[in-house]
Amino acid sequence: MNIRRRTKNIITALLAMVLCLTGFLPLSGMQTVRAEEKEAKIWFKDSEDNADSGKATFVPDKGGIVYASVEKFTVGQGYLIEPTEVSFEAGETYADIIEKILKANGYTYDAQNTGMGFYLAEIDHADSGVLNIPQCISNMSEDAPTNDKHKSNPYKDTQGLGEFSYSNYSGWYYFVNNENPGLGMGGVKARDGDVVRYQFTLYGLGADLGDKPNDQTGGIKALELPNKDSVTKNLALMRQILAKDDKADPEGIYKNVLKIVTNMDSTKEQFAQAEQRVSAWLAEYPQKKAERDRAEKEKAEREKAAKEAALQKKYTPAKTTLRSIKNAGKNKVRLTWKKVSKATGYEIYRSRKKKGTYKKIKTINKNKTVSFVTKLPKKKGTCYFKVRTYRKAEGKVYYGKDSAVKSKKVK
Repeated sequence: MNIRRRTKNIITALLAMVLCLTGFLPLSGMQTVRAEEKEAKIWFKDSEDNADSGKATFVPDKGGIVYASVEKFTVGQGYLIEPTEVSFEAGETYADIIEKILKANGYTYDAQNTGMGFYLAEIDHADSGVLNIPQCISNMSEDAPTNDKHKSNPYKDTQGLGEFSYSNYSGWYYFVNNENPGLGMGGVKARDGDVVRYQFTLYGLGADLGDKPNDQTGGIKALELPNKDSVTKNLALMRQILAKDDKADPEGIYKNVLKIVTNMDSTKEQFAQAEQRVSAWLAEYPQKKAERDRAEKEKAEREKAAKEAALQKKYTPAKTTLRSIKNAGKNKVRLTWKKVSKATGYEIYRSRKKKGTYKKIKTINKNKTVSFVTKLPKKKGTCYFKVRTYRKAEGKVYYGKDSAVKSKKVK
Protein backbone atom coordinates (compact mmCIF):
# COMPACT_ATOMS: atom_id res chain seq x y z
CA MET A 1 0.00 0.00 0.00
CA ASN A 2 2.85 2.39 0.89
CA ILE A 3 4.61 1.50 -2.35
CA ARG A 4 1.46 2.38 -4.35
CA ARG A 5 1.05 5.67 -2.54
CA ARG A 6 4.72 6.53 -3.04
CA THR A 7 4.46 5.65 -6.74
CA LYS A 8 1.38 7.83 -7.20
CA ASN A 9 3.07 10.74 -5.42
CA ILE A 10 6.07 10.41 -7.72
CA ILE A 11 3.82 10.37 -10.81
CA THR A 12 1.89 13.39 -9.53
CA ALA A 13 5.08 15.36 -8.92
CA LEU A 14 6.45 14.34 -12.31
CA LEU A 15 3.24 15.33 -14.09
CA ALA A 16 3.10 18.65 -12.30
CA MET A 17 6.73 19.37 -13.17
CA VAL A 18 6.26 18.56 -16.86
CA LEU A 19 3.00 20.46 -17.25
CA CYS A 20 4.35 23.47 -15.37
CA LEU A 21 7.46 23.54 -17.51
CA THR A 22 5.38 23.12 -20.65
CA GLY A 23 3.52 26.18 -19.70
CA PHE A 24 0.31 25.65 -17.79
CA LEU A 25 -0.08 27.55 -14.55
CA PRO A 26 -3.31 27.19 -12.63
CA LEU A 27 -5.01 30.06 -10.96
CA SER A 28 -5.43 29.23 -7.29
CA GLY A 29 -3.10 31.43 -5.25
CA MET A 30 -2.38 33.50 -8.35
CA GLN A 31 -1.32 36.58 -6.39
CA THR A 32 1.60 34.67 -4.86
CA VAL A 33 2.79 33.41 -8.22
CA ARG A 34 2.77 36.83 -9.77
CA ALA A 35 4.73 38.22 -6.87
CA GLU A 36 7.36 35.54 -7.40
CA GLU A 37 7.45 35.95 -11.14
CA LYS A 38 7.81 39.73 -11.17
CA GLU A 39 11.53 39.15 -10.87
CA ALA A 40 11.55 36.83 -13.86
CA LYS A 41 12.05 38.33 -17.29
CA ILE A 42 8.91 37.95 -19.35
CA TRP A 43 9.77 36.94 -22.88
CA PHE A 44 8.37 35.27 -25.93
CA LYS A 45 10.11 33.55 -28.82
CA ASP A 46 9.38 35.46 -32.01
CA SER A 47 11.29 33.30 -34.46
CA GLU A 48 13.18 30.08 -34.92
CA ASP A 49 16.42 32.09 -35.07
CA ASN A 50 15.79 33.51 -31.63
CA ALA A 51 14.82 30.09 -30.30
CA ASP A 52 17.97 28.48 -31.66
CA SER A 53 20.24 31.21 -30.40
CA GLY A 54 18.62 31.41 -27.00
CA LYS A 55 17.82 35.08 -27.57
CA ALA A 56 14.55 36.53 -26.32
CA THR A 57 12.32 39.33 -27.51
CA PHE A 58 10.87 41.40 -24.69
CA VAL A 59 7.14 42.00 -24.88
CA PRO A 60 5.81 45.58 -24.82
CA ASP A 61 3.61 46.01 -21.76
CA LYS A 62 0.30 47.04 -23.31
CA GLY A 63 -3.27 45.77 -23.46
CA GLY A 64 -5.23 44.44 -26.38
CA ILE A 65 -7.19 41.39 -27.54
CA VAL A 66 -6.28 37.72 -27.74
CA TYR A 67 -8.20 34.86 -29.33
CA ALA A 68 -8.67 32.00 -26.87
CA SER A 69 -10.25 28.55 -26.72
CA VAL A 70 -10.42 25.70 -24.21
CA GLU A 71 -10.30 22.33 -25.97
CA LYS A 72 -11.09 18.71 -25.14
CA PHE A 73 -10.41 17.27 -28.60
CA THR A 74 -8.26 14.45 -27.20
CA VAL A 75 -11.27 12.87 -25.48
CA GLY A 76 -13.62 13.60 -28.39
CA GLN A 77 -15.64 16.21 -26.53
CA GLY A 78 -14.98 19.25 -28.70
CA TYR A 79 -14.63 22.66 -27.09
CA LEU A 80 -15.15 23.35 -23.42
CA ILE A 81 -15.14 27.03 -24.42
CA GLU A 82 -15.42 27.85 -28.10
CA PRO A 83 -13.01 30.36 -29.69
CA THR A 84 -13.64 33.80 -28.30
CA GLU A 85 -12.13 37.27 -28.19
CA VAL A 86 -10.72 38.22 -24.80
CA SER A 87 -9.60 41.73 -23.96
CA PHE A 88 -6.77 42.25 -21.49
CA GLU A 89 -5.00 45.07 -19.70
CA ALA A 90 -1.32 45.87 -19.77
CA GLY A 91 0.69 43.42 -17.70
CA GLU A 92 -1.86 40.60 -17.71
CA THR A 93 -0.61 37.10 -18.37
CA TYR A 94 -2.14 33.96 -19.77
CA ALA A 95 -3.07 33.02 -16.23
CA ASP A 96 -5.32 36.10 -16.23
CA ILE A 97 -6.79 35.11 -19.59
CA ILE A 98 -7.81 31.60 -18.50
CA GLU A 99 -9.20 33.02 -15.28
CA LYS A 100 -11.38 35.43 -17.23
CA ILE A 101 -12.83 32.90 -19.63
CA LEU A 102 -13.40 30.21 -17.00
CA LYS A 103 -15.21 32.66 -14.74
CA ALA A 104 -17.16 34.18 -17.61
CA ASN A 105 -18.45 30.72 -18.52
CA GLY A 106 -19.23 29.67 -14.97
CA TYR A 107 -16.44 27.12 -14.44
CA THR A 108 -14.62 26.42 -11.18
CA TYR A 109 -11.30 24.61 -10.97
CA ASP A 110 -8.73 23.00 -8.69
CA ALA A 111 -5.26 24.48 -8.75
CA GLN A 112 -2.10 23.63 -6.83
CA ASN A 113 0.89 25.75 -5.96
CA THR A 114 4.06 23.82 -6.74
CA GLY A 115 7.67 24.85 -6.38
CA MET A 116 7.83 25.48 -10.12
CA GLY A 117 4.72 27.61 -10.40
CA PHE A 118 1.02 27.13 -10.56
CA TYR A 119 -0.42 23.94 -11.87
CA LEU A 120 -4.03 23.57 -12.98
CA ALA A 121 -5.03 20.14 -11.74
CA GLU A 122 -8.66 20.01 -12.87
CA ILE A 123 -11.65 21.97 -14.19
CA ASP A 124 -15.03 21.10 -12.71
CA HIS A 125 -17.89 20.09 -15.01
CA ALA A 126 -15.52 19.89 -17.96
CA ASP A 127 -16.14 16.20 -18.66
CA SER A 128 -19.34 15.28 -20.45
CA GLY A 129 -18.85 11.65 -19.44
CA VAL A 130 -18.92 10.50 -23.07
CA LEU A 131 -15.47 9.32 -24.10
CA ASN A 132 -14.61 9.20 -27.80
CA ILE A 133 -10.84 9.02 -28.02
CA PRO A 134 -9.59 9.85 -31.53
CA GLN A 135 -8.11 6.94 -33.43
CA CYS A 136 -4.91 8.89 -34.08
CA ILE A 137 -4.24 8.92 -30.31
CA SER A 138 -5.13 5.27 -29.80
CA ASN A 139 -2.63 4.44 -32.56
CA MET A 140 0.26 6.31 -30.92
CA SER A 141 1.50 3.21 -29.11
CA GLU A 142 0.38 -0.10 -27.71
CA ASP A 143 -0.08 1.56 -24.31
CA ALA A 144 -2.14 4.46 -25.66
CA PRO A 145 -5.66 4.74 -24.23
CA THR A 146 -8.63 3.64 -26.32
CA ASN A 147 -12.36 3.81 -25.84
CA ASP A 148 -12.26 0.26 -24.50
CA LYS A 149 -8.98 0.46 -22.59
CA HIS A 150 -8.33 3.48 -20.42
CA LYS A 151 -8.11 4.62 -16.83
CA SER A 152 -11.19 5.82 -14.99
CA ASN A 153 -11.76 9.50 -14.29
CA PRO A 154 -11.03 10.36 -10.64
CA TYR A 155 -13.29 13.43 -10.83
CA LYS A 156 -16.64 11.77 -11.45
CA ASP A 157 -18.20 13.53 -8.46
CA THR A 158 -17.58 16.95 -9.98
CA GLN A 159 -17.65 15.83 -13.63
CA GLY A 160 -14.17 17.31 -13.75
CA LEU A 161 -11.37 16.86 -16.26
CA GLY A 162 -7.75 17.07 -15.21
CA GLU A 163 -4.63 15.17 -14.16
CA PHE A 164 -5.04 11.39 -14.32
CA SER A 165 -8.37 11.64 -16.17
CA TYR A 166 -8.42 8.48 -18.32
CA SER A 167 -4.60 8.29 -18.34
CA ASN A 168 -1.54 8.48 -16.07
CA TYR A 169 -0.14 11.28 -18.22
CA SER A 170 -3.11 13.55 -18.78
CA GLY A 171 -3.62 17.16 -17.76
CA TRP A 172 -4.11 20.70 -19.00
CA TYR A 173 -1.70 22.33 -21.45
CA TYR A 174 -1.51 25.59 -23.38
CA PHE A 175 -0.04 26.87 -26.64
CA VAL A 176 0.48 30.46 -27.74
CA ASN A 177 0.66 31.06 -31.48
CA ASN A 178 0.99 27.32 -32.01
CA GLU A 179 4.03 27.04 -29.76
CA ASN A 180 4.64 25.74 -26.28
CA PRO A 181 6.04 28.91 -24.61
CA GLY A 182 8.19 26.84 -22.25
CA LEU A 183 7.08 28.95 -19.29
CA GLY A 184 4.16 28.83 -16.91
CA MET A 185 1.09 30.85 -17.79
CA GLY A 186 1.93 33.45 -15.16
CA GLY A 187 5.33 33.91 -16.80
CA VAL A 188 4.11 34.92 -20.25
CA LYS A 189 2.37 38.24 -20.82
CA ALA A 190 -0.47 38.39 -23.28
CA ARG A 191 0.20 40.21 -26.53
CA ASP A 192 -2.36 41.86 -28.76
CA GLY A 193 -3.41 39.49 -31.54
CA ASP A 194 -2.08 36.31 -29.91
CA VAL A 195 -3.95 33.03 -30.30
CA VAL A 196 -3.92 31.00 -27.08
CA ARG A 197 -5.34 27.47 -27.02
CA TYR A 198 -5.79 25.77 -23.65
CA GLN A 199 -5.85 22.05 -24.40
CA PHE A 200 -6.38 18.83 -22.49
CA THR A 201 -3.58 16.35 -23.14
CA LEU A 202 -4.64 12.73 -22.74
CA TYR A 203 -1.50 10.86 -23.66
CA GLY A 204 2.20 11.59 -23.84
CA LEU A 205 2.18 14.84 -21.84
CA GLY A 206 1.46 16.92 -24.90
CA ALA A 207 2.67 14.51 -27.57
CA ASP A 208 -0.97 13.97 -28.54
CA LEU A 209 -1.19 17.74 -29.04
CA GLY A 210 1.79 17.80 -31.36
CA ASP A 211 4.32 18.91 -28.75
CA LYS A 212 7.85 17.55 -28.92
CA PRO A 213 8.57 14.34 -27.00
CA ASN A 214 10.36 14.63 -23.69
CA ASP A 215 12.20 12.29 -21.35
CA GLN A 216 9.12 11.74 -19.21
CA THR A 217 7.04 10.33 -22.07
CA GLY A 218 9.46 7.58 -22.99
CA GLY A 219 10.09 9.21 -26.36
CA ILE A 220 6.54 8.86 -27.63
CA LYS A 221 6.47 10.38 -31.11
CA ALA A 222 4.35 13.51 -31.26
CA LEU A 223 1.37 13.63 -33.58
CA GLU A 224 1.68 15.79 -36.67
CA LEU A 225 -1.30 18.13 -36.40
CA PRO A 226 -2.38 21.12 -38.49
CA ASN A 227 -1.83 24.62 -37.17
CA LYS A 228 -5.28 25.64 -35.96
CA ASP A 229 -4.43 29.20 -34.92
CA SER A 230 -5.88 30.84 -38.02
CA VAL A 231 -9.16 28.94 -37.87
CA THR A 232 -9.35 29.54 -34.10
CA LYS A 233 -9.06 33.28 -34.60
CA ASN A 234 -11.51 33.27 -37.49
CA LEU A 235 -14.03 31.19 -35.54
CA ALA A 236 -13.76 33.70 -32.68
CA LEU A 237 -14.44 36.55 -35.11
CA MET A 238 -17.30 34.62 -36.71
CA ARG A 239 -18.77 33.77 -33.33
CA GLN A 240 -18.71 37.43 -32.32
CA ILE A 241 -20.62 38.34 -35.48
CA LEU A 242 -23.16 35.55 -34.98
CA ALA A 243 -23.81 36.75 -31.43
CA LYS A 244 -25.05 40.05 -32.88
CA ASP A 245 -26.50 38.79 -36.17
CA ASP A 246 -28.52 35.57 -35.89
CA LYS A 247 -29.28 35.60 -39.61
CA ALA A 248 -25.65 35.69 -40.71
CA ASP A 249 -25.09 31.94 -41.11
CA PRO A 250 -28.17 30.34 -42.71
CA GLU A 251 -26.07 27.47 -44.10
CA GLY A 252 -24.74 26.50 -40.67
CA ILE A 253 -21.10 26.93 -41.71
CA TYR A 254 -19.97 27.66 -38.14
CA LYS A 255 -21.34 24.38 -36.73
CA ASN A 256 -20.11 22.36 -39.69
CA VAL A 257 -16.59 23.75 -39.39
CA LEU A 258 -16.59 23.07 -35.64
CA LYS A 259 -17.25 19.39 -36.35
CA ILE A 260 -14.17 19.20 -38.59
CA VAL A 261 -11.87 21.29 -36.40
CA THR A 262 -12.69 19.43 -33.18
CA ASN A 263 -12.29 15.99 -34.75
CA MET A 264 -8.62 15.05 -34.54
CA ASP A 265 -9.22 12.27 -37.08
CA SER A 266 -10.29 14.75 -39.77
CA THR A 267 -8.12 14.56 -42.86
CA LYS A 268 -5.81 17.38 -43.92
CA GLU A 269 -8.09 17.99 -46.89
CA GLN A 270 -11.18 18.23 -44.66
CA PHE A 271 -9.43 20.64 -42.32
CA ALA A 272 -8.15 22.80 -45.19
CA GLN A 273 -11.64 23.02 -46.66
CA ALA A 274 -13.11 23.92 -43.26
CA GLU A 275 -10.47 26.59 -42.72
CA GLN A 276 -11.14 28.02 -46.18
CA ARG A 277 -14.91 28.11 -45.58
CA VAL A 278 -14.51 30.25 -42.47
CA SER A 279 -12.05 32.60 -44.19
CA ALA A 280 -14.36 32.97 -47.18
CA TRP A 281 -17.36 33.57 -44.93
CA LEU A 282 -15.57 36.39 -43.08
CA ALA A 283 -14.42 37.96 -46.36
CA GLU A 284 -17.90 37.81 -47.88
CA TYR A 285 -19.87 38.77 -44.79
CA PRO A 286 -19.69 42.60 -45.10
CA GLN A 287 -21.07 42.58 -48.65
CA LYS A 288 -23.67 39.92 -47.91
CA LYS A 289 -24.73 41.82 -44.79
CA ALA A 290 -25.12 45.03 -46.82
CA GLU A 291 -27.13 43.17 -49.48
CA ARG A 292 -29.32 41.54 -46.84
CA ASP A 293 -29.88 44.84 -45.05
CA ARG A 294 -30.83 46.47 -48.34
CA ALA A 295 -33.20 43.61 -49.21
CA GLU A 296 -34.75 43.70 -45.74
CA LYS A 297 -35.17 47.47 -45.96
CA GLU A 298 -36.85 47.20 -49.36
CA LYS A 299 -39.07 44.41 -48.04
CA ALA A 300 -40.00 46.46 -44.99
CA GLU A 301 -40.82 49.43 -47.22
CA ARG A 302 -42.99 47.24 -49.45
CA GLU A 303 -44.77 45.78 -46.45
CA LYS A 304 -45.26 49.25 -44.99
CA ALA A 305 -46.64 50.54 -48.28
CA ALA A 306 -48.93 47.51 -48.59
CA LYS A 307 -50.17 47.99 -45.03
CA GLU A 308 -50.73 51.69 -45.63
CA ALA A 309 -52.60 50.94 -48.84
CA ALA A 310 -54.79 48.45 -46.98
CA LEU A 311 -55.51 51.00 -44.27
CA GLN A 312 -56.25 53.65 -46.87
CA LYS A 313 -58.69 51.32 -48.56
CA LYS A 314 -60.28 50.38 -45.25
CA TYR A 315 -60.63 53.82 -43.69
CA THR A 316 -60.79 56.34 -46.54
CA PRO A 317 -64.35 57.78 -46.52
CA ALA A 318 -66.44 58.16 -49.65
CA LYS A 319 -66.67 61.44 -51.48
CA THR A 320 -69.58 63.68 -50.52
CA THR A 321 -71.77 65.74 -52.84
CA LEU A 322 -72.13 69.49 -52.38
CA ARG A 323 -75.85 69.73 -52.98
CA SER A 324 -76.58 73.43 -52.80
CA ILE A 325 -75.39 76.92 -51.92
CA LYS A 326 -78.34 79.15 -50.90
CA ASN A 327 -78.67 82.66 -49.51
CA ALA A 328 -78.91 82.68 -45.71
CA GLY A 329 -79.21 86.41 -44.98
CA LYS A 330 -77.31 89.53 -45.85
CA ASN A 331 -74.06 88.56 -47.51
CA LYS A 332 -74.36 85.00 -46.15
CA VAL A 333 -74.85 81.59 -47.75
CA ARG A 334 -75.74 78.14 -46.50
CA LEU A 335 -73.85 75.18 -47.92
CA THR A 336 -75.57 71.79 -47.80
CA TRP A 337 -73.93 68.47 -48.62
CA LYS A 338 -74.67 64.76 -48.58
CA LYS A 339 -74.01 62.81 -45.39
CA VAL A 340 -71.33 60.11 -45.63
CA SER A 341 -71.91 57.33 -43.09
CA LYS A 342 -68.29 56.44 -42.23
CA ALA A 343 -66.90 59.97 -42.20
CA THR A 344 -65.79 61.52 -38.92
CA GLY A 345 -66.52 64.99 -40.29
CA TYR A 346 -66.15 67.41 -43.17
CA GLU A 347 -63.86 70.25 -44.28
CA ILE A 348 -65.18 73.33 -46.15
CA TYR A 349 -62.93 75.08 -48.70
CA ARG A 350 -63.32 78.37 -50.59
CA SER A 351 -61.54 80.12 -53.43
CA ARG A 352 -62.08 83.22 -55.62
CA LYS A 353 -60.93 81.23 -58.67
CA LYS A 354 -62.31 77.89 -59.74
CA LYS A 355 -58.89 76.46 -60.42
CA GLY A 356 -57.10 78.62 -57.89
CA THR A 357 -55.90 77.89 -54.39
CA TYR A 358 -58.61 76.84 -51.96
CA LYS A 359 -58.48 77.88 -48.33
CA LYS A 360 -60.08 75.80 -45.58
CA ILE A 361 -62.67 77.94 -43.81
CA LYS A 362 -64.27 75.40 -41.51
CA THR A 363 -63.85 71.89 -40.07
CA ILE A 364 -67.05 70.12 -39.12
CA ASN A 365 -66.30 67.40 -36.53
CA LYS A 366 -69.71 65.74 -36.49
CA ASN A 367 -70.82 63.18 -39.02
CA LYS A 368 -74.49 64.23 -38.90
CA THR A 369 -73.84 67.93 -39.52
CA VAL A 370 -74.43 68.44 -43.25
CA SER A 371 -74.82 72.20 -43.56
CA PHE A 372 -72.83 75.32 -42.77
CA VAL A 373 -73.52 79.09 -42.96
CA THR A 374 -70.64 81.34 -43.95
CA LYS A 375 -70.15 84.99 -44.83
CA LEU A 376 -69.22 85.98 -48.34
CA PRO A 377 -66.33 88.34 -48.99
CA LYS A 378 -67.28 92.00 -49.57
CA LYS A 379 -65.49 92.22 -52.87
CA LYS A 380 -67.75 91.49 -55.80
CA GLY A 381 -67.08 88.49 -57.98
CA THR A 382 -67.60 84.78 -57.67
CA CYS A 383 -66.80 82.42 -54.75
CA TYR A 384 -66.16 78.75 -55.33
CA PHE A 385 -66.79 76.09 -52.67
CA LYS A 386 -66.04 72.41 -52.19
CA VAL A 387 -66.31 69.89 -49.31
CA ARG A 388 -63.98 67.08 -48.33
CA THR A 389 -64.75 64.18 -46.00
CA TYR A 390 -62.28 62.86 -43.42
CA ARG A 391 -62.07 59.94 -41.00
CA LYS A 392 -59.95 59.38 -37.91
CA ALA A 393 -58.76 55.80 -37.33
CA GLU A 394 -55.76 54.08 -35.66
CA GLY A 395 -54.15 57.39 -34.79
CA LYS A 396 -54.26 58.77 -38.33
CA VAL A 397 -56.58 60.91 -40.46
CA TYR A 398 -57.80 59.58 -43.80
CA TYR A 399 -59.30 61.96 -46.38
CA GLY A 400 -61.89 61.32 -49.06
CA LYS A 401 -61.86 63.00 -52.45
CA ASP A 402 -63.07 66.57 -52.88
CA SER A 403 -66.64 67.13 -53.87
CA ALA A 404 -67.47 68.79 -57.15
CA VAL A 405 -67.07 72.58 -57.02
CA LYS A 406 -70.11 74.87 -56.76
CA SER A 407 -70.07 78.66 -57.07
CA LYS A 408 -71.92 81.67 -55.72
CA LYS A 409 -71.76 85.21 -57.06
CA VAL A 410 -71.02 88.06 -54.68
CA LYS A 411 -73.10 91.16 -55.54
